[in-house]
Amino acid sequence: MSAKLEELGIPQYEITPSVSIAVNGLLDHIEQLNKSLTALREQFESLQALVDVDATSTIPNRRALIKRLNWSIAMGKRYSGSATSLVSFSLSDYEQINRTYGYQAGARVAGHVAEFIAANIRDTDFFARINESQFGVIMYFAEFADVKTKAEKLCAELRAMPLRWNNGVINISLAYGVHAITAADDAETALLASLNAVFVQSSKSKFEQINFKT
Repeated sequence: MSAKLEELGIPQYEITPSVSIAVNGLLDHIEQLNKSLTALREQFESLQALVDVDATSTIPNRRALIKRLNWSIAMGKRYSGSATSLVSFSLSDYEQINRTYGYQAGARVAGHVAEFIAANIRDTDFFARINESQFGVIMYFAEFADVKTKAEKLCAELRAMPLRWNNGVINISLAYGVHAITAADDAETALLASLNAVFVQSSKSKFEQINFKT
């Protein structure tokens, strides 16, 4: 103990029994404080992780997507030359599904879509649930045209895979939008751009369907 006290700068001649007891108690108290801080830090990190996860699943949520977008944009500014795109997907008839089949069916459809997308993207891509009926995927090292082709393929495959529900099936229709991330973006504008692209693509599809029927 005396060696440890000397390391703290206390001269040997001042190390009396009472000083030794007092300093030993102080060191024990500091050690307990450090343990408490470590526990609080671990608890905070655990809560932080929960905040970044969708409440109805273990999928990263909108907050997590924004954080990853900020990181992706920062990396793009530092290391140019690697293409990154954000794809947003939206369930076209989500409200109609809820009204027709009930909210449990709507939740199952959204979960089915999330599982399908997550299973059909690369491990290096980042997948998140933006809200109840919208999803986002950050695709790294992928050109805009290739990302768009991939998104079209995922939507087409889901259309061909109706979800069995009770004694019938629920048809699934997804709209998508792609935004190529640039150094001029920030996370919110990049997400907004991809969601606007969803609206444009959805409107175009509806227009083509109307013209086809007429």
